[in-house]
Amino acid sequence: MIRKEAREAVFVVLFGGEFHPDSSAVSLWQEAVEDGRYQQDAYAQNIARLVDDHFDVILDAAQKYAVGWKWNRLSAVSRTILKIAICEMFYMPDIPLLVSLNEAVELSKKYDDEKAYGFINGVLNAAMADSRAVEQK
Repeated sequence: MIRKEAREAVFVVLFGGEFHPDSSAVSLWQEAVEDGRYQQDAYAQNIARLVDDHFDVILDAAQKYAVGWKWNRLSAVSRTILKIAICEMFYMPDIPLLVSLNEAVELSKKYDDEKAYGFINGVLNAAMADSRAVEQK
């Protein structure tokens, strides 16, 4: 899979995980591969692992940048998109920050409410500008 396809595949799988909070991202991804829904992909598997390994930092960052919004009040789609994008921004230095932001906005336009992409863009612009995100790169 190309990275864009893998990102969308892991998005779909992690979105499903919003309804199975006791399941790890890695186990959800492995189940999707074993069921034949997706082929094994190193990038997607890495995202799942990093989301599991750094969930608290990712959640803290999302809450920090989503000023005025509580995590549980965001749509499951927006939460999933933010997990993936913040994970890339903080823990995947080979992916340019703007690529993570743009891909997240595209996922939002495709899967979320028509106004959500502006919110996603704002949150991720704040994450990108934050020195913590830059220091992680």
